[in-house]
Amino acid sequence: MNSPRAAKRTVTYLHLRQLRTAGREVPEDAPTDNMGIIKMIKQQARASKLDLDHARKEAAIANKKLLAAQKRAEMAEAKAAAVKSKVFAAKQKAAAKAATKAKAVERKRHSVAQAKMEKIKSSGAVTARSLFFQQQKGNGIGLRQLQQQFNSLGAAEKKALVDQAKKNLAKRNEIRQSMKK
Repeated sequence: MNSPRAAKRTVTYLHLRQLRTAGREVPEDAPTDNMGIIKMIKQQARASKLDLDHARKEAAIANKKLLAAQKRAEMAEAKAAAVKSKVFAAKQKAAAKAATKAKAVERKRHSVAQAKMEKIKSSGAVTARSLFFQQQKGNGIGLRQLQQQFNSLGAAEKKALVDQAKKNLAKRNEIRQSMKK
């Protein structure tokens, strides 16, 4: 193996063997000299580089498409959430408005009822006892003492209170009749 030809054949054989073990195709008409093998290896490397570049470009395009699809999905999801929140806010606003309107109606109904009651009460006391209590109000006397004073009233004083209470009752009935119309 000391001859240069034998050395050249050994190198050629080793190159072909490396190509086969690396998984590269070695054509049947592969060159047997070192320069031809090196040239073939360079051609295959260029071709694989081109294939690699092409594969990288395709992967980049696919990645861009995937990112764009993800972005569109996120935007659609955000838009759906915004629409959902707008709908929720609109429902809450409508509910609040309805509640406010119901409260206003209730307040008005209550104020009308209160006004009627005040008008009816303006006729005065309709019993002799309540009329007596109204007249004695503010004297600083307790209810028990007022009741004792009312019970100790004479017949003439009670009659005056009863007559006044009857007039007040007549007024009250007139007011009620006027409200019914």
